[in-house]
Amino acid sequence: MKRLLFILLSIVPIIVSAQDYYWYDGTKIPLERGNQEYIIYDDSLLLESDKEKLAYCEVLSYPEMANLKWGITQPNAVLEDVEHVFYRMPSYKDGEGSNMFVTHRFYVRLKNSNDLSLLQSMAKQYNAEIEKESALPLWYILRCGLQSSFNALNLANLFHESGQFSVAEPEFIGGIYPTSIEQVTNNQSERTQKMLHNGMLIIESDGKTYNAQGIKVR
Repeated sequence: MKRLLFILLSIVPIIVSAQDYYWYDGTKIPLERGNQEYIIYDDSLLLESDKEKLAYCEVLSYPEMANLKWGITQPNAVLEDVEHVFYRMPSYKDGEGSNMFVTHRFYVRLKNSNDLSLLQSMAKQYNAEIEKESALPLWYILRCGLQSSFNALNLANLFHESGQFSVAEPEFIGGIYPTSIEQVTNNQSERTQKMLHNGMLIIESDGKTYNAQGIKVR
């Protein structure tokens, strides 16, 4: 009995430490998994039966591979053709119990302009890519390499916890998937619109544009 208790106590910390989380404004925020997935897949090869299990999809450009799309699965969908799915992330529940998703991207803000070499070095170490520099000073948008063993949530946490950067956060998108440009909500009283564009959540409010983290883009 004592041996069994020891084993259980040894397992519990491992389970607790496996809790998904992200960092925002210096606070570690736990995440509760939902019942959908964000995936990247080969649109020319994925089984049609699996494509029918998608609630939304959109073309995605990666330099090393053609015919890619990202997509959101329907609730509780089980994909069969995992060979042609190159990236998978579970959904997470937002404060209202709806699904939100971590994409293949994450955001990093340098402490100063001389730290770009640190970003480049760490990105190479973890098979990530600097997709582009943000319009905001010192901010960069990175994405996972498709052959990486780390997802965007892992990488955002690793970059943050390294202490080398001011901020590192995953890119979240919400749970409503329109079919073109892309009004998700429109609350006239608040004059706020949320739009999905090229896989990124864009928020427009009172003539200003913000990314999913609430950072002003223009």
